[in-house]
Amino acid sequence: MKFIHIADVHLGVVPDAGKSWSEKRAADIWTTFTEVFAVAKKIKVDMVLIAGDLFHRQPLIRELREINYIFEQVPEIQVVIVAGNHDFLSVASNYRTFSFAKNVVFLKKNEIESVYFPELNTEVYGMSYWHREETSDVYDHITPKRQDAINILLAHGGDAKHIPFSPAKIIENGFDYIAAGHIHKGGVLEGMSVNPTPLDSNRKITTMRAVMAGALEPIDSNDTGEHGFWVGEITKAFGQVQFCPLRKCQYVHETIQLSSQMTNMAVQTIVKNLLANRKPYELYKIFLTGTLNADTELDLDWIRNQEAVVDVICSLRQDYDYDRLREENEQQLLGRFIAAMQSQGESEVYKKALEIGVEALLSAKLDR
Repeated sequence: MKFIHIADVHLGVVPDAGKSWSEKRAADIWTTFTEVFAVAKKIKVDMVLIAGDLFHRQPLIRELREINYIFEQVPEIQVVIVAGNHDFLSVASNYRTFSFAKNVVFLKKNEIESVYFPELNTEVYGMSYWHREETSDVYDHITPKRQDAINILLAHGGDAKHIPFSPAKIIENGFDYIAAGHIHKGGVLEGMSVNPTPLDSNRKITTMRAVMAGALEPIDSNDTGEHGFWVGEITKAFGQVQFCPLRKCQYVHETIQLSSQMTNMAVQTIVKNLLANRKPYELYKIFLTGTLNADTELDLDWIRNQEAVVDVICSLRQDYDYDRLREENEQQLLGRFIAAMQSQGESEVYKKALEIGVEALLSAKLDR
């Protein structure tokens, strides 16, 4: 049985709100979802498994019509879906009443159910979220009914508040593959990587056991690394899965280490050079660390406003000349504070407290 496994598509999300590329990113997520089914048709898979959070929030009727049109274009492919914690089946959820195409099975119950496909000798187990959180470890306690069938668990969870589970237990219980979703960073949960296929040395073939699909496209700047979908093939005796990366967008975390000698223009030059060498699909979250001369005014807004910069996180330390400040303010609160803190030692906690205290006292002094 040949399949595609995806999760955490988050249709309807508008990433990086307020940025010039935000609307395009929202549209790209819809486009990518459509492209997955074009690939599914081209390589003739038997099934597409969607492991929760197809939508970022409760889907609108018109949005369900759109995805159903996509499903209708591949009537030869079985589609199995569960709802996750973002698109959970609330009392008013449009999932409850919408009629999907004949090739779509939505496992809507808030308890484990299954669907058996006799032509594929495959049974898929799963359940949908009815609330934002589901804390039971229900997946660990399922035993497949047909031991001679290919048994797949379509799971959404993996942390304390969203169905924690043990891949090893589930495999021991008789499942042949765990198609998981929820954690946006994808990867193999149970299995091992082997040599890449000769057809594409950038893709890894992995022995079949369990995979966290990861988000199809990154949803925010914390979804770093590669994203995409998984193509697998499985029998009772053999299985393999292959990751297929997508590159419409990739978030990169870049740390810039500053020193007290650097000026604002020097920092801007570093940022310009970084962005000049970026790949077209990369968006940057920049972390500024190190020290900054107390007299240097760093223009953070200039960095934030650069094309392809999502955010700037500043954790710089002011490089004060504490000995000079102590001597010049020996009879004042500032000098006494510095002397008291310096007598406490060199721990990072005291260094940070000294920096914060000096900055506050200097600000108060300037405001007088």
